[in-house]
Amino acid sequence: MLIGYPWDIRPVRNPLRGLRISTKDNQVEHEMISGAVRTTGRPNTPRRWSASWVNLSDSDARWLRYLYRRSGGPGPVVVIDAATRNFQPPAASLGRGRPDQWAPSSGTIAAQTDLSNLWSGGAAGAELTWRHPVWGRWPVSPGLVFSFRHNATGATAGVAFYTRAGTAMYGVNSSGMGISVTPPAGAVWVRPYLVKTGAGALTVPESCIRYESEIGASWGDGEHCAAMTLRNPSEAIQVLPLRDLTLDLLEM
Repeated sequence: MLIGYPWDIRPVRNPLRGLRISTKDNQVEHEMISGAVRTTGRPNTPRRWSASWVNLSDSDARWLRYLYRRSGGPGPVVVIDAATRNFQPPAASLGRGRPDQWAPSSGTIAAQTDLSNLWSGGAAGAELTWRHPVWGRWPVSPGLVFSFRHNATGATAGVAFYTRAGTAMYGVNSSGMGISVTPPAGAVWVRPYLVKTGAGALTVPESCIRYESEIGASWGDGEHCAAMTLRNPSEAIQVLPLRDLTLDLLEM
């Protein structure tokens, strides 16, 4: 797995038995005087990931300790695991949810009664950017493949790279609905976007964002956006310099 701050993402050994994931439904049950039962809940359901390592190397242990002690800043941190196949919030990957999850270069986005989002007013060549819910742009690391794909007809895909300070580097456009690019040296952020090839309104499409591999013609719903907070660390020293370590990772 890969973990670190957006500007410093490093590989560490995979946890011993993978990542154990638990979900809170964030619902409260109310029993009314009439006998009716009502429930209320939050729209988002962040998951808690539990990871454990046995005989972790000194370098990996020091890096994880640096992160959970927040020595480099308050976070959150980037967590990229091979099991995640779509690094987006679930609703955004389906083209649903708040319209501010996307940023059009022209025109407006409005939520529809069927829960979809309609982009209107954008001329041919206009861009629709996918916004990261925490950082605005997606974190990348030089040499780490970044892939983006949507299923909208009449539109192509592209990505634009930025430095840590947010200075634009360059963009890459594809002739199809998907693109897979290796970030250049100095790149810390990437902005995935759709380019309209015709006029008229466009329903925000289903989409996929993935690290380390390309995206095929079909994919699953979004799982999480790679931003997490580290909690409840516990270390055990068995035989120096090796250590046993457990951590909880809470999705943002």
